[in-house]
Amino acid sequence: HSTVEAIKLMIDPLYEVPDSLSTDEEMEQAGRAIAQNKVIDTLVICISHELQYGKPSFNSRLSRFFDCMSENQSICHFECSSPGCRIIEPLLSLRSFFANNEKLESVRLFNWKITPEAIHSFAACLANRRSPIESLSLRKCRLGDEGVKELISVFLDHPKMIPKKICLRKNSMRDESCSYISQILYNTGLEEIDLGENNFFTPRGLKSIGRALAGRSLAFRRLELTDNSMRNKHFLTITEAI
Repeated sequence: HSTVEAIKLMIDPLYEVPDSLSTDEEMEQAGRAIAQNKVIDTLVICISHELQYGKPSFNSRLSRFFDCMSENQSICHFECSSPGCRIIEPLLSLRSFFANNEKLESVRLFNWKITPEAIHSFAACLANRRSPIESLSLRKCRLGDEGVKELISVFLDHPKMIPKKICLRKNSMRDESCSYISQILYNTGLEEIDLGENNFFTPRGLKSIGRALAGRSLAFRRLELTDNSMRNKHFLTITEAI
């Protein structure tokens, strides 16, 4: 339809649901339908909580869906939420979509379980684009310090490809992540970063963030640290470092 701006797919792999996208053919048809619809601006995919964890057959079908869908190079905003299981193969099948879609402005992945190897490959796709995306959100993707290290290391190798806005809320980050993140506050185009809901930061880790803020690039304007169980000593550490 010419007025379509967003499409929302509820992907339910349970076989007992008669109208679910449970076969390879149905998944491919759904992917091709999106690929052919050039007026879609925003694509939101919600993988239902009934997903049977670690089910290889569903991962394969979802990968095929993404392969077919990736032919649509007019999507500006991509969002996909999962029930928290490890879905590596489907994420990797989106590499060409992330790397080659010049209209892509924002990517939001919610509640994915992404390994350090997968996040490195994902970040490399974004870094190899002709121009950076505006916004990247990886909320509750279980990156941990190792995942954050892989993400930041790729962007440091390609500083001009760092998105303006990055959300890393609820990723079980510790002080080690603070040292990595502080490095992208210097001489990059980063404007905002959200580190909320990471309750393992200590004053020692936050001190490196504060020092980075003191010498931050002119573009940077917002640091979000809400819902981190922070006390006065945490805030004092940051302000004193600044």
